[in-house]
Amino acid sequence: MAATITAPKPVTGDTTFGPVTLSFADGVAVADEVSPGLHRYLESAGFTVDVPKPTRRRNPKKDGEEGETNGD
Repeated sequence: MAATITAPKPVTGDTTFGPVTLSFADGVAVADEVSPGLHRYLESAGFTVDVPKPTRRRNPKKDGEEGETNGD
């Protein structure tokens, strides 16, 4: 899932954090992945890191299927 990183001040341009380069536009960058270490560093430096939680897939019942009954 892509992560959105927001800088504490609006910046535009590339910023390198170790092996990772983020391209900011008006203070916002999007990364395919952010390692736990980089995530902690960015937040400690005042950045906001938003990683959306994966959505749970529902398992809808098939048409006409209602669940088990004990119809004696």
